[in-house]
Amino acid sequence: MNRARTLGLTALTLSGIYLYTFPSANLPYFGIELAHIAGGFIFAFLMLLSLRAFSSASSSLKLGWILVALGSVMGASLAFTGAT
Repeated sequence: MNRARTLGLTALTLSGIYLYTFPSANLPYFGIELAHIAGGFIFAFLMLLSLRAFSSASSSLKLGWILVALGSVMGASLAFTGAT
């Protein structure tokens, strides 16, 4: 589970950097954007499954995962409300 979360967070970070750096209306951009949205929902689901391990984590690790969870909530809200 830890490896899946780490790989997911890395992939989402890299795709987010690409989407922010090269905003263009072409097919690869839209493909990466859809993969980023789908990967974000899968990552949020994996975070929900690992809530049990959250209680035994250190305080700095808890702060990091709280910030990642806030980013997930903001990303899901943008996916449903639309981002221009």
